[in-house]
Amino acid sequence: MEISCYGALILSCLLVVSFAYPQGAPVRQESCVNLQPIHIDPLNQQQVQNQNSENPPYVVTVNKNRYTSCTTQTPQLCRQPVIVSGFPNGAPSQNVESCLNLNPIHNNALYFSPPPYFLQTSQAFYAFCNETAQCQRRFVAARLQIQGQGANFRGFIIQARTPSGGSRSWGQFFPTQNDAKIIRCQNGLTLTHTANNDKQSVTFQWIPEPNMREQVQFVATVVQNLRTIYPRVYSRPLPAVGGKTHPLFRPIKFM
Repeated sequence: MEISCYGALILSCLLVVSFAYPQGAPVRQESCVNLQPIHIDPLNQQQVQNQNSENPPYVVTVNKNRYTSCTTQTPQLCRQPVIVSGFPNGAPSQNVESCLNLNPIHNNALYFSPPPYFLQTSQAFYAFCNETAQCQRRFVAARLQIQGQGANFRGFIIQARTPSGGSRSWGQFFPTQNDAKIIRCQNGLTLTHTANNDKQSVTFQWIPEPNMREQVQFVATVVQNLRTIYPRVYSRPLPAVGGKTHPLFRPIKFM
């Protein structure tokens, strides 16, 4: 009887090992033809049903909309890969399109204008500062939010640039909620999303760099969904004021 129980235990273990594939999908019809993984519940030995969703929380993007054909006579053309990637957790920090052009990498996305979103700031200027500790006490609070009948958004890229032009992102951002983070782009610090969940607003703080006097404004690209993108969302321009805290400096605390 003990031998029989032991044999049943071994059989159970073998069944689990046979139908679980930690090293990848096996070469069989369900995996290769139907692209359906096979998962067996180890408790009842029943196959677990795969979830099918019209709106899965994952995205596959490519860096070009076509591939280059090649032959045995032109093998060098075969070495031009199509890069496949996805960025549900925010813009990549080393990508020119994301950092310099503020364009998310979404294949076949459509750009719309005017945007149903706006960037609100807590004051119409920022206070000049000449050292980091002083600058940290003179932050500007800001909020990206829906305007009018606009829909929720899922992603964003925000930088502080000069209205006169240029791609440099000035100053330093400080997220005030968990759905925003800082990335270090080649042109300066940038604020982006941490997850592609629906959002109605995002609040953050910004401080100037020591001794800077450039007029700045926040500029954002907002991703409503995978195919709907709104670029050129601007705040009002913020000039630098004085060497001391301006008497009208009354930051608004966004709730």
